[in-house]
Amino acid sequence: MTLEGVTTKVADRTKSVSLVKDWILHSGIQNQSENKKLHGAFNAWHDITNNTYPYMYSEITGYGLSTLAHIAAEFGDNELIRQKITDAHVWLRDVALHESGGVRTRDYYPGSSAYNEHFDFKNETLYTFDTGMVLNGLMSAYNLTKDETLLETAKKNADFLLKAQKEDGSIYAYWEAHKDEWVDRPEKWSSQSGAYHAKCAIGLYALGKVAENKSCIEAALKLCEYALTLQHEDGRFVSFRETTNTELHPHTYTIEGLMYVAQQENNQKYKEACNRAIEWSFTLQRSKGGVSRSVHNNTPNDNERVDVLAQTLRMGAVLNQSEEKLQKLEKQLSSYQTEGFIYGFDNDGNKLSHTNAWVSMFAIQAFSCRKTQEKGEKIDLINLI
Repeated sequence: MTLEGVTTKVADRTKSVSLVKDWILHSGIQNQSENKKLHGAFNAWHDITNNTYPYMYSEITGYGLSTLAHIAAEFGDNELIRQKITDAHVWLRDVALHESGGVRTRDYYPGSSAYNEHFDFKNETLYTFDTGMVLNGLMSAYNLTKDETLLETAKKNADFLLKAQKEDGSIYAYWEAHKDEWVDRPEKWSSQSGAYHAKCAIGLYALGKVAENKSCIEAALKLCEYALTLQHEDGRFVSFRETTNTELHPHTYTIEGLMYVAQQENNQKYKEACNRAIEWSFTLQRSKGGVSRSVHNNTPNDNERVDVLAQTLRMGAVLNQSEEKLQKLEKQLSSYQTEGFIYGFDNDGNKLSHTNAWVSMFAIQAFSCRKTQEKGEKIDLINLI
């Protein structure tokens, strides 16, 4: 199969995992520049057509920390992984972290074709979700290394999120530092308070347990309770409060956060909500095995984004969906692999020829979930999200 002239390397699961692990560790997707303002950050993707990276991404560097911890747990801890964790943390702490405890979003390379002023570091628009994903990553890395400096940064992230939480349990989408203004706007799913913020409960809950901070645990539970108010009767989590439309990317973020807390608290209500949600996702599975990216006005959009495939496979394995459905989905996901994984298609069906960092991270974790599931063992989510 080819995507924009890129030949994929469909392989068995063991070879696929080895390829993507090596790509994450050795390809340069994590910046290795001697410049301290660049070193350690994870790039969003590698553009194959012109051999460039568009920007360094705080959210994805958070995922990178979780993924490095996962690789260490799955394949063996070593000095290289520890150093990469340190590099990622130092960049987050010394470059991306704002004095408020939130993280700046994207640091663009000069001339990037993906440039968007709203997300630029210089704009100081601080997204709560990005901050939450960094907190998640820091806690995953701490569980591996027991490095107290990781906790120091995590506590700053948590303080920012606690300030962002409303009385109903939701949190604002972002804070405009230059205006001292919290923002919740309906234009995009990512600009409004939503169920997807339940994924921030992972780091808050983990930090709360380690630091014996009841406020963090209470905030995590309030996030989960709010998420449940946005679950439609058919199982899906609403992404747009005004239209009730659903994007599967944030829909599955919600499942990930809820299921983590469900495991920690042995909360059957949350687990049942996750079961209903993932079962709805698989009602959108098509003949080749992939699932739709969104449902707007009851109409599915079948232009595949591969992060959704990996997320759905990961949580489908955790929640023990049917073997036939999971095999088909895993095969379709594998078809997008080069060494890392291609993003897939945009909303309008245009092929995007870039090897994507977070897609690749989600994919290696999804394969690990499948391996654990097939052994009949419980899948612990701590380093998997």
